[in-house]
Amino acid sequence: MADPSTSIHYAPNHNFASDGTYSPGVDGFNLADISSASQLASLPNGVQGLAWLGMTGGADQSFMTAVNAYVGQPNLYGFYIAEPDPQSVPAANLMAEADYIHSVLPTAKTFIIEYNDGTPDAPVYGYTPANTHIDLFGLDPYPIRPQFSGGADYGVINAGVQEAQNIGVPLADIVPVYQAFGGPPGTAYASWTLPTPAQEQTILSTWGSLVPSPQFDYAYSWGVQSGDVALESDPSLAQVLAQHNSGGSPPPPNPPTIAINTIAGNDIITAAKASAGFVISGTTSGVEDGQPVTVDILNSSQVVLANLQATDQANSWSVTVTNTQATALADGIDIVTANVSDQAGDPAMQASLSLTVDEDRVAEAPTLAFSQGSLTVAKGGSVNLGITASPLDADDRVSVKISGVPSYETITAPSGDSVTHQAQGKTYTWTVTESASMAGTPLTGIMLTSHYKGSGSPVAGLTVTASDVTSGETASSPSQKLSVTDPPAAAPSSKDTGAAAMSNNTALFDQFAAGFHGDHGGAGQIASIAQMQGGDQDHLNLSSNPHRSA
Repeated sequence: MADPSTSIHYAPNHNFASDGTYSPGVDGFNLADISSASQLASLPNGVQGLAWLGMTGGADQSFMTAVNAYVGQPNLYGFYIAEPDPQSVPAANLMAEADYIHSVLPTAKTFIIEYNDGTPDAPVYGYTPANTHIDLFGLDPYPIRPQFSGGADYGVINAGVQEAQNIGVPLADIVPVYQAFGGPPGTAYASWTLPTPAQEQTILSTWGSLVPSPQFDYAYSWGVQSGDVALESDPSLAQVLAQHNSGGSPPPPNPPTIAINTIAGNDIITAAKASAGFVISGTTSGVEDGQPVTVDILNSSQVVLANLQATDQANSWSVTVTNTQATALADGIDIVTANVSDQAGDPAMQASLSLTVDEDRVAEAPTLAFSQGSLTVAKGGSVNLGITASPLDADDRVSVKISGVPSYETITAPSGDSVTHQAQGKTYTWTVTESASMAGTPLTGIMLTSHYKGSGSPVAGLTVTASDVTSGETASSPSQKLSVTDPPAAAPSSKDTGAAAMSNNTALFDQFAAGFHGDHGGAGQIASIAQMQGGDQDHLNLSSNPHRSA
């Protein structure tokens, strides 16, 4: 795999020697870490400056003053605004700052590091181009750490890139941050191990497979901070980055690889499988016979639950998880990792696979309950159906099917849940399925909206069923009945009906009086007074004898 390809390279901290010389240039770094506009004048030809601001309070006067100092500087690349935490720095603050920079320095780039509010293998980022107007986003999932199995987990790089893309950061806006530091035990940087040259090359090639053409790349760090080791103090590591900066180093002729096969048929461990134990196996390439393979099972907190060793033979390997080890695994999602190196010491990119442990995996129908069995919905209104579908386990995901829904009624559900419907003769069947993030929680909040325009009072008899849609545990509750009445439109008011009656009776009286024209005997004589509309006293029918012509 090739390194990321870019012509702009950045390595912060202690960039200037005591005599003002730009130090990282010796290894091909051409984007300087600066903190004042005056430093731009001391940069050699071909080197630009990335100005550190460290300000996240919005475009206030102090921020504008700091930015304005760089106006008119030709070798300014942009601004490193900060490394903000979304938990404490609103995106709106960053947007205001980015907008101000773009207004006074339209060609300057704005840059931040995405702060991870999650874990290395399940990162959570919060900032995007849409909510900040920032141009470039650095990702720093450092893979060489003592907490990782075997001391390295290159999969965290992929996890970081995927999370950034999932929330809306385009690949073209991602800046890879290469780990180039580490600290011995007892120092502030003891949680990170200095990569070996071979590990650094794997870091570069891993990034190259994910972000092949960034706008610039970032090696952290050039200068040491507090008891750590970095590029300025490790020539062998600096040489790897120097070769990368000069055009990238070629991959090994046959880079080793490792893969994990599907476990237990479907990557799910049930009680029966656990009691018998199971095998984890896989394949390699570019690895000599006899090379050790390390396999770990880790929980979501990166705690190693089982450490297993195998030997590669004919590019295959396998380990057995005993029934004691298997039955000790708690229900949930675990991660299986596998690592191997060739005889030259070149490591393969770590293989990983998600393993679901569900030792109570049987058909599990959810419970279904109504707050009441009969409801009335106002014309044009909505009503909560009062349905609660409760799962039995924390991993169960629930759906509710409602059949017999008339065409003049529709179903909605809480945000995130999926809602579908299908015609069944003259009625519809609606299905609400809760989102994966809501697994293990009751499904509630299902609403019915009436669009009824008729004058009757139809009663819809709905049939409701709750189902567990979890793979391997699918089952449905007994169906239950729920009735919904749509009342008619409101009757005309008494004021309106009285006016209509008065108008009608006036017309009849005119007809009656007209019978006296020509003074014909009996003409217009009232023949009958009859009540209309049943017992409605306000509506009378006034009849007269037929009029005769003169």
